[in-house]
Amino acid sequence: MEGTGASPIAGGDNISDIDTLLDSSVINPLDRLLDKYISGCELTRTNATTITVEIGAVVCESGAGVHRFRENTATTTVDLSGGVGVGGLDAEVEADDTWYHIYAVADADATTFTAIASTNASAPASITYYRYLGSIYNGRTSNSDIDDFKWTGKGDRAKIIWDVPYSATTTVSAGSWSGATSLATGMPSTSTEVILGLSAEHANNQAHIFVRPAGSTWGVNDANGITGTGWTAGQRSCMTDASQQINYRNGVGDTGTRITVEGFIIER
Repeated sequence: MEGTGASPIAGGDNISDIDTLLDSSVINPLDRLLDKYISGCELTRTNATTITVEIGAVVCESGAGVHRFRENTATTTVDLSGGVGVGGLDAEVEADDTWYHIYAVADADATTFTAIASTNASAPASITYYRYLGSIYNGRTSNSDIDDFKWTGKGDRAKIIWDVPYSATTTVSAGSWSGATSLATGMPSTSTEVILGLSAEHANNQAHIFVRPAGSTWGVNDANGITGTGWTAGQRSCMTDASQQINYRNGVGDTGTRITVEGFIIER
């Protein structure tokens, strides 16, 4: 409807104006409303080289801002060893210790979408209509094998938990904040919200560990970290800076610490 509540096409309108009225008051508003729509399309690890994209609906967009609406009622797959093209990689050969970003693709004249993997976190090569679905890591725990993970979230926000957490550091930073500590092997460049496993040890007093986004000015009160007598451990989430970095700080006299990346949050 028009902003006034009136119907977009009135009985007295000229028939030659119908296309313009439909575009301005029906098609374009729906296009803007559904611009970032995504439902389902979760990622699961099928085997060492294959990711399954679950059923769902998605809006793919071109660089010019043109949208294509697609829905899959059956799963589709991406095979990192399947060569170049939809269902495989956009331009490369499979590599170890590499982040791959999975995209829905709507270039074909169809009602469904396909999928492709790329090392580019912004856009897949040689694809016009696409939508970012999620990111996977290849070859950290075993050469040429996709790292296993658990996924929750059916909309534009999803949580990914690693089957095997990534160890970021075991170096104690006693009494002062560490320098910028990179988590980029444990979380993709498409995320700035990490889920951490934290632990600290002290021989005979309270152990402390605090984390914060790299470069921020958080303090060291107990609400910003985890403390415990002799030993403490727990899970907490934290924002990172734009380069997936944090600062951390142990208590004075702490003798051991460990920070692992247990998962991350993506917006898609």
